[in-house]
Amino acid sequence: LLSFDPQFAKDPHYSLLKELLTQIFGVPNHHPKSQPFFDHIYTFMILDNRIWFRNYQILSEDGALAEIGPRFVLNPVKIFSGSFGGGTLWENPKYISPAKLRQAMSKKAANKYEKRVEKKVVYEATKPETAYPDIEGPDFFKGDPIEKAQDVIIKEEIKEEESIEGSEDEAPSKPVFNMKISKGRPDKTIRRKQLKAKSKAISDQIKKRKQFKKKPVKK
Repeated sequence: LLSFDPQFAKDPHYSLLKELLTQIFGVPNHHPKSQPFFDHIYTFMILDNRIWFRNYQILSEDGALAEIGPRFVLNPVKIFSGSFGGGTLWENPKYISPAKLRQAMSKKAANKYEKRVEKKVVYEATKPETAYPDIEGPDFFKGDPIEKAQDVIIKEEIKEEESIEGSEDEAPSKPVFNMKISKGRPDKTIRRKQLKAKSKAISDQIKKRKQFKKKPVKK
């Protein structure tokens, strides 16, 4: 059995293709190898301006079908008046040749390259001359982090001492007869002792870390 989409009867070029497919796939009348029953159905459907072929097997009399293949898709390009030549009776306006597809893909790739170059130029034009001013260059992240932390702590302590000295110089002097003990910040000697203790603790951590690295691993 041959089953055709209803659209084959609407357009003249599809009607011509229907007749062609009927002559190719149809069983001739009174053929010696023909059987008195039907167990297969060939379907021809039209979708996306293409002809879709499917082969089904009839499982039972109630119309149960199972696709057994093969399957293929036909994309008609032209219909000529002769076998392989002659005048053009019909031409598919939506057909795109493989060469045009490759050309479109190459143009698309070229546009991607141009966009990439434009982005690079814009990035170079808008790139700041200097990075973050607080970071002391890329060397800040090199070396032992504990030593870097020690240096940062020392610098912060020095800044705090300088700020304390400036505030003490600007503050007005208190009268001598005031016997109350002011709860202010510790003096310079105490701050220096605290700073030395912190630096010593950090150096001890560095030594322990180096000793731990030097220990051989038992196999």
